[in-house]
Amino acid sequence: PATPPVRNRPQLGGEPRDLASSAPTPTITPAAAKDDDAEPTFPNPVLSPGDAVPLPETPGAPQVPARSPPPSPRWEVAPPRPDRSPEQTRRGLWAIGPSRANSSPNIDRPQRMSMGASLGASRKALEEADATPNQASAPIEKKKKTRDDMRAEVLVEIFVTEADYVEDLETMINVFIFPLRAMKLVTDNVLYNIFSNAEVLIGTNQEFLRGLDAVFPEGKDSITADAAVGHVFTNMADYFKMYKVYCANQQASLNAVEEHKKKNAKFKHYLEVCHSDPRCKGLFLQSFLIKPIQRVCKYPLLLRELIKHTPEDHPDFEPLQGAMDKIKQVVDNINEGQRTFEGLQRIIELQNIIDGVPDLVAPGRRFDREGDIKYHKSPKSKGEMRHVFVLSDMLILTVKKGTDKYEHKMSVDLDNCKLIVMADNEHIKNAMEMQQAMLKHKCIFSYDTVEELNSWVKDLKRLIKEFQKKKLRDLAEAKKRAENQTQELPLGAMPIPQMNSSPSVSRR
Repeated sequence: PATPPVRNRPQLGGEPRDLASSAPTPTITPAAAKDDDAEPTFPNPVLSPGDAVPLPETPGAPQVPARSPPPSPRWEVAPPRPDRSPEQTRRGLWAIGPSRANSSPNIDRPQRMSMGASLGASRKALEEADATPNQASAPIEKKKKTRDDMRAEVLVEIFVTEADYVEDLETMINVFIFPLRAMKLVTDNVLYNIFSNAEVLIGTNQEFLRGLDAVFPEGKDSITADAAVGHVFTNMADYFKMYKVYCANQQASLNAVEEHKKKNAKFKHYLEVCHSDPRCKGLFLQSFLIKPIQRVCKYPLLLRELIKHTPEDHPDFEPLQGAMDKIKQVVDNINEGQRTFEGLQRIIELQNIIDGVPDLVAPGRRFDREGDIKYHKSPKSKGEMRHVFVLSDMLILTVKKGTDKYEHKMSVDLDNCKLIVMADNEHIKNAMEMQQAMLKHKCIFSYDTVEELNSWVKDLKRLIKEFQKKKLRDLAEAKKRAENQTQELPLGAMPIPQMNSSPSVSRR
């Protein structure tokens, strides 16, 4: 073959020169044929790695060694195979490096593989990998819990949490109440305001825990799904009513603690010392004060979960249903008592901050809500802003004076009161009218949005309905009491009518 031309390259210290005239021409010598069908072997170029390309000498120019090209591959004919024709043998050429070219001819050569065969082998390998289960990545199957297992877990929770709660009550009494009383850091009145009837509650829950101990005499490890605790809850349900007093005093208790911590330095220091007591487990007094409320509200939840995992044919199913009804009534009564107490506390506060208001404290009266509204004396009046306090039986309209003071303007009794939603007109929108026989003029309230109007209408209608029901109930109870008093009179005795001393009555 003809020798390819060599490109001119610039050399350091001189002009570009033609390297083809100075470099020796490589020669290609055919290799000795091994047989008649063998093709010639092309040897490497004459230049060896590291040889410098000879250049004409230029005065003052350094001699730069030429970069040697990578070794040229040697092409060798595949050895003849009896199962292949000479044409197939000629198509079986492959390139091998110098080390393989100089190696022994007895070493096996890699076999050619078509693309289709390669893809087929890869697909087969993937299918085999998918068919083989991977034990390391296989998820560990957890044993599914049965209904009996779930019921046993709820029973364990009831027993363990009750024991922990009794221990917390004992800590509150032994760490706080007894030492404070012995050291006389606070008066007995303050002590009751803070702890209420906690010393009575601990006796109730100790008795309840003894009932559970009788069912589980060997502790929590012996609890099974066959155990029955419905009768234990039923027997203690009435005693849990004593929590009503404690829950109603909750907010006053927390307020008393904060107040006396500010006023009494010794009391504050002792609470800090108690916090480091290991029996308190790092909890403050406020955390212990709220535990009785949390516990009594937890009983319906535990019973509901226990009934959920109790079969209907279980001997404890019906007792649990009865216990659930009684405990729910007790908790509802406690919540109602707490709301009533909080409402009463708010009414006492209103009595002190509203100037000119009559006595607000009355049996059964409670606080419901408050807010700013616009008051109109007629549908065409401009309206004046009022701050309204809504009680269970009346509305109090006031004007704000200062930060925490209000001036009384008027009151609206909910007795025989009607509520009418007014249509929008050019003068007033989102309005309702309160109609009551004792009002001297119209009483119209307007609001900024329809949503605000609907919220007030809903609450006021509810209060009017509740007040009317309560009034009818009170009349029925009064009539019943009068009948009972008449039946208790001795035989032949007649009630003596009261004589009117007015001079207009004839005494004939």
